Amino acid sequence: MASEEKKKVVVLSCGRPMGNSEILGREACFGAEEAGAKTEILRLYDFTIRPCTGCEACSMTMAKGGVAKCVVKGDDANFLMEKVCYEDCALIISSPVYFLSPPGYLKMLIDRFLPFIMNRPDAFFDKTRVGASIAVGGGEPAWTPQGLFATNMFILYNRVLVDQMMVNFASRPGLVTLNEKALRRARELGRNVATAANTPIEKVRFMGEELENACPVCHVNIWQIGSNVPKGVTAESGFFDLEMLDGVMRKSPDASQVVCPNCDIIGKLEIVGGRAKVSWNEADVRHHRVSQAGMPEHFELIKRIHIKAFEQAEKITAGKGVYRSQDNLVKPPRPKSTV
Repeated sequence: MASEEKKKVVVLSCGRPMGNSEILGREACFGAEEAGAKTEILRLYDFTIRPCTGCEACSMTMAKGGVAKCVVKGDDANFLMEKVCYEDCALIISSPVYFLSPPGYLKMLIDRFLPFIMNRPDAFFDKTRVGASIAVGGGEPAWTPQGLFATNMFILYNRVLVDQMMVNFASRPGLVTLNEKALRRARELGRNVATAANTPIEKVRFMGEELENACPVCHVNIWQIGSNVPKGVTAESGFFDLEMLDGVMRKSPDASQVVCPNCDIIGKLEIVGGRAKVSWNEADVRHHRVSQAGMPEHFELIKRIHIKAFEQAEKITAGKGVYRSQDNLVKPPRPKSTV
């Protein structure tokens, strides 16, 4: 009896061709292949991704009970979403760090997620697949802490995060080839992903480095701290009908609590032996932003807000009129057509 075919490992390379992030992604492919997996590389810059226009056609259609569709046409978003969101494979995102965070091209792809989530919630919330992140910065760690922030959230929208690695001091293309430790670690990451992809999902565990006080979901130790963290709205704001938000928004925590801005889970901040220590709320961990419970609640809120806007459409149109009367819009210069 033939052994069951192993799941494929796909690398989404988000930097320049044969740059440091792609080299580490290819090294991860070597590791995955050693574990018996087939591999593919998608070089993000080979594809055309148009930005989300913010038209909200997808969410407004959803609010009315219809099937959400993206109105942006003429690019490769559908193909990429099929590969990175729907296909039954493991996914590794390998990305450089530019101005403190991954390239905007990756963010444009993330911004197009919404209609794909709405149409196939099973692919996003019934997490049966795994993924990992590789981030590469040119300078010192002080400039790269957000390197894994967006890539890990991308993974968490439709997969279980099983590994991550952050490499610094790789400012020139190919410089990472001199970093034997990074190359070995990338190959190990590839093996970890391939192994996890063929392990029952309930037995999959995070195999990357555990950063001190990191969120137990996205494994990044970036927090919002204090009583002003965005966990709810106050009656004094006067903008929202608080009854409309009941059951969706939670009250803001006090100044001894922190929140993971990626996963929306609360932790208790204490100083123990002169060191900061965060104890994360276990109920929140099970109810994080992109869990089966967390994301539908957000969609429910968006529906309520859209319906409220539909009911007051004439008033909103009238209110926008005063701004249309302003004549101060500057447009980019264009050469006049000679046709």
